Amino acid sequence: MEKMYHNQVVEGIAYGSVIPVDLSRLASGVYSLHLYNDEKEFIFKGVNVVIFKNNFITL
Repeated sequence: MEKMYHNQVVEGIAYGSVIPVDLSRLASGVYSLHLYNDEKEFIFKGVNVVIFKNNFITL
């Protein structure tokens, strides 16, 4: 089941720009990051991101 966790619109960027994306609030799991550009022609890029958080406490 897919669920959207965050939607962000960025304007005025150029090729090579770095866009910060905070994934720290997400739980461990596999997520899909979808990027779209529809300025002149529609461009789509999707990547999978794996988040692993070790929440074990050692004594």
